Amino acid sequence: QLSEHLIPAIINGELDDEVTRKFKDCFFVNECLFSTREGYLGVSAKGLQEGDEVSVILGCDFPMILRRRDSDQFEVVGPCFVHGLMLGEALKPPLKPPWRDVLPVTRGWALSYFINGQTGEILKDDPRLGPPPTNWEEIETIDPFLPPFVFRNKENGHVSMNDPRMSAESIKQRGTILETFELV
Repeated sequence: QLSEHLIPAIINGELDDEVTRKFKDCFFVNECLFSTREGYLGVSAKGLQEGDEVSVILGCDFPMILRRRDSDQFEVVGPCFVHGLMLGEALKPPLKPPWRDVLPVTRGWALSYFINGQTGEILKDDPRLGPPPTNWEEIETIDPFLPPFVFRNKENGHVSMNDPRMSAESIKQRGTILETFELV
């Protein structure tokens, strides 16, 4: 909702310079507020240039700002916060009504839960992803350095913090196009 009101107000000059400056000085002393062509609102370190791209890179905890160098080469400018891309949303189908997500913090970890607005049902598992593959199970942890739930491969005992339903293969099976490029 912030992006719906703030970006047009700043662009259209509906906020005077003093209010805009105070807002930016208060919240973004060493950061840069930006918006994407798709309408996402984000924050990154200063130094962004027009044409820089937001990329969701498998294995990274945050979206990254990349700057194109050659046709398939990008320079990493740095991490960013982009509302609507922080929890893998770019790699999942849209969440359809009546479901909505909430983000409580559990033992220091922000974990999505999903609420059915019609029935009140609450799910820990993302309804867009279906059940984990049959050879994986979700297990509860008490390790303070791990999230409250991790995944264990039943065949080889491998434990992963990464949801196997978010592997490159699983994402491609859902129809999302993944690109490969070189970081320089």
